[in-house]
Amino acid sequence: MSLGIYIQVPFCQTKCTYCNFHTGVVSSSRFAPYAAAVQTEIREHRSRLAHAGISLPDSFAKLTVDTVYFGGGTPSLLDPAHLQAMLDAIRETFFVAIA
Repeated sequence: MSLGIYIQVPFCQTKCTYCNFHTGVVSSSRFAPYAAAVQTEIREHRSRLAHAGISLPDSFAKLTVDTVYFGGGTPSLLDPAHLQAMLDAIRETFFVAIA
């Protein structure tokens, strides 16, 4: 069984009138803290869910990540190092079948 991960990048250069994503136009100085927060959430997902009273089945730990999707804004606004750090956090936390 496989697992896909979606990471929303809520930043845009302009807000399109037709867009339904929770995005905004912000200073690029907000990008690095956001990427760091995503990495923390990835690494701590089990403890955060447990704290909320959600228990993942043991079979979840055996799932392999085969897809990572960045969307919900304009992910290309992020520095490649930010994207790489988020992918590294996924590799450290899950079994992965992606290069």
